[in-house]
Amino acid sequence: EIGVRLVGSEMCIRDRGDGFFEESKGLDYCTIGNDKEALYQFYVAIEKKFDAPALYKETAKLLHKYGLYDEEVKVLKKGVAIVPATNRHREELLKMLQDAMTISKTR
Repeated sequence: EIGVRLVGSEMCIRDRGDGFFEESKGLDYCTIGNDKEALYQFYVAIEKKFDAPALYKETAKLLHKYGLYDEEVKVLKKGVAIVPATNRHREELLKMLQDAMTISKTR
């Protein structure tokens, strides 16, 4: 399982906000191919319970890319639990979760 460890000034940043900043930074890191930093930022946003479906979808895609299927399932489950049922993108998370669970079981 990929964990998030923070110290000093990073802890102050993590404790503020709703996760939007971290999700945005993670998406920026994805754009330039820095997957490690993207995952770090995404996990901070997830820890803050940010409810944007894109956060969980992008995190799952990166985890899938590296064969971390069980972790992918965990992230998608968190996303399904936190994204409001009224959000039209929640169905995409459910489909991704079903697919990820199928892959995870066959591994």
